[in-house]
Amino acid sequence: METLLAGLIVLGILVIAHELGHLVAGLRLGVTVLKFSIGFGPKVVGFTWNGIEWVISAIPFGGFVKFAGDEPGGEEEEEESSPDPGDFSTQPWWVKTVVAVAGPGMNVVLAFVLFYVVSLIGLRIPDPDLIVGMVEAHSPGDSIGLLSGDRIVELGGREVDTWFDLMKVLASSEKNQDVGSLALVVSRASTMDTLLVDAKGGFLEGIGLSVSPVVGEVSIGLPAFEAGLQEGDSIVVAGGQSIQTYEEFRKIIQGKADEDLELCFVREGRLLTTTIRPMNGESVGVGPGGLIGIMSRQGKQRAIKFGPLEALVHSAEMTFGIAGNIYSGLYRIVKNPRAMRRQLGGPIAIAQLSAKEAKKGLDSIISFVAIISVMLAVVNLLPIPILDGGMVLFSLIEGVRQKPLGLKSQLVLQRIGYAFLVTLMAFSLANDVERMWKRRKAIESPVEVMKKEQPQETGIGSGKAE
Repeated sequence: METLLAGLIVLGILVIAHELGHLVAGLRLGVTVLKFSIGFGPKVVGFTWNGIEWVISAIPFGGFVKFAGDEPGGEEEEEESSPDPGDFSTQPWWVKTVVAVAGPGMNVVLAFVLFYVVSLIGLRIPDPDLIVGMVEAHSPGDSIGLLSGDRIVELGGREVDTWFDLMKVLASSEKNQDVGSLALVVSRASTMDTLLVDAKGGFLEGIGLSVSPVVGEVSIGLPAFEAGLQEGDSIVVAGGQSIQTYEEFRKIIQGKADEDLELCFVREGRLLTTTIRPMNGESVGVGPGGLIGIMSRQGKQRAIKFGPLEALVHSAEMTFGIAGNIYSGLYRIVKNPRAMRRQLGGPIAIAQLSAKEAKKGLDSIISFVAIISVMLAVVNLLPIPILDGGMVLFSLIEGVRQKPLGLKSQLVLQRIGYAFLVTLMAFSLANDVERMWKRRKAIESPVEVMKKEQPQETGIGSGKAE
């Protein structure tokens, strides 16, 4: 019930914002509005105000604004009487374009505002302790003498306790052009050692912090989800290698794209094994390679707050950066249609994600609504008949031809677009159901390892990120 309620609230916010965009644009440009509906199908409740019928309909996945005369029209259409000047069909092509774009545009505005609010109230990010985990051979970190297990306690004469503290010191030193190197103090085997490091932070290349390899979050539809991994699972062996830190696990996964990989993990005191096949992709800040769709369990977190002007820049970067990523994802789907099954989520997936983000806190659910709002804008602007992008395409063609497309042409294209959308919705819903069924089976499928088969060095910790 919580999942359903969270999904309906999120979808409701997005649909209302979208349809308000169409409504306001139409009214401002002199188009007669007949109905404003949240949902499709039979009316559940409604009332009439200012000549507009306001309704909530039975099928909650979407909504629409009904304009007078918004049925297709063209040169083949014979009119026995002159149309009303407020009819949508009689409007100039640019008015139709503005009204069509206004819906997705409102979703972009909503996303920007939500990101701005989160930037002001504080965006929580992981802020792990400065304990060195993996150190790659011949890396800058290795060359200055950093060792696994070192705890960084001071940099440039300033005490540091977490990753954010370290980044603040490096950021301030970069502004000072006279500073070429800094003293890095590490706690090592009950002693303090001082190392001389690059003030620009190059010494951090090739090292990873000692974060326990405990699953914190599993992305819906990706390999870890399909393999049945759950939050709290502690990875101890991957591909025959004993795992001590999350960074070690990530490195193994990154090099095993499209290859079967055997995992051993601890769940509720039981040592289980399963096989997972990392997909070939690209992780933010990591680069191309294998990925399975998990995040490590978050330990310490810090709320990052922006000033009013900084928040504007950050909100714009987030909004348009996400839009760019969505278009890139659509392009990858076009190149590889088989990837659609993993990446396409329907109403069930949105409801699940909404409930999960709501449990994390206010900043998480606000950010999630903003992301989905951008996604809704991008999808609606695709040049597919029935969608807003299809209306934009028809209007631009009308502007070039100086007359609208013929009635028969519009009807045929709209029927094709309608059939495509119905098929896509049915596929996404079926995909959600199949995904849930496979997930349930996968959770039950890992095989328990007999005690005599357990590895000698598993690195099993408390299950909390260090």
